[in-house]
Amino acid sequence: MGSKPLHELDGIKIRCFFLEKPNENQSIRSMSIKLIKHGILLVTLTSMLGQATAGELTADEKAKGWKLLFDGKTFDGWRNYKAEGVREGWKIEDGVMIHTKKGGDIMTVKQYENFELKLEWKIAEGGNSGIFFGAREVKGPIYRSGIEMQILDNAKHPDAKHEKHTAGACYGLYKPPAGAAKKAGEWNQVRVVKKGDHYQMCLNDVKTADFK
Repeated sequence: MGSKPLHELDGIKIRCFFLEKPNENQSIRSMSIKLIKHGILLVTLTSMLGQATAGELTADEKAKGWKLLFDGKTFDGWRNYKAEGVREGWKIEDGVMIHTKKGGDIMTVKQYENFELKLEWKIAEGGNSGIFFGAREVKGPIYRSGIEMQILDNAKHPDAKHEKHTAGACYGLYKPPAGAAKKAGEWNQVRVVKKGDHYQMCLNDVKTADFK
């Protein structure tokens, strides 16, 4: 998200899943969540499954203990970074979480450690945003304590001139393979796996970072 220092890897745990303050018309589809016995947190985008609509789970998912992270209707389970509730700059429309203007960063109310996360995002032309992990609610902006997976319009945003700042990058640390991201206005699929201090990031089934 713009020019900023390299993120420090705290090596402790993922505390929350954050969405950085984006440009207008960034959209996130609904997600579900499941905790399993060995402590890995699984999060998946229900609308990608084809058998359920946004904000719903399939019968198979329910049987396996999945729970929705975003229900496609409300901001239950979400709040602004360093604040309570979600500001009016965010809205929900047709099962999609959308930022319009001045909504600020948002995060899950609950905290998570080891996990697998799946979601989809799309960004307006010239847009710039990010998904953060391991951030702490301390003085200063979110990027001073968190690891970021970049969200960007590579074609129109000037930050794309830096390879480690393009969509899907672990911002400032690892560049993604060329062509991993789709163009502005199209849905991009994200998968992030974190076990201990090991991170893997994928965008549209292309691995963009793998590090400890």
